Amino acid sequence: MYKKNRRLQSLSEQQLLDCSGGFGNKGCYGGVPSNAFKYVHEKGGICSESSYPYLGYAWFCADRYCPTIGTCSGFVEILSGSEADLLDATANEGPISVVVDSSDITFQYYSSGIYSSSKCSKRKPNHAMLVVGYGSEEGIDYWILKNRY
Repeated sequence: MYKKNRRLQSLSEQQLLDCSGGFGNKGCYGGVPSNAFKYVHEKGGICSESSYPYLGYAWFCADRYCPTIGTCSGFVEILSGSEADLLDATANEGPISVVVDSSDITFQYYSSGIYSSSKCSKRKPNHAMLVVGYGSEEGIDYWILKNRY
């Protein structure tokens, strides 16, 4: 969708919480972006945030009550640790779903600037985010991420 109109659309996280269980996700108890993409592909689209708003808890699937605003024709998984591939995909395809380790308390209180933590684990990702860009500041390369909260 972003590539088509160059605008970030707010998509319904609640729809994914409520409806992607048949693809292996577990609502508020976890899941992975690839299962959500499979659901959106199979369903034929996803609703907007405004038409299927976030509640903060899983509820019954109400996807038949909202119009879809975007589809998923397919997706590719980028190998973990392949920053060159992530950079290429971000530059050429648009926003990219990633999973990061958010367990360090400093992540919970992050508010601005370049975030860095020595406690970040590449083996224990637990929070989905969206890479929307990248940059470099004073020799430090960074990713620009969109978060839910």
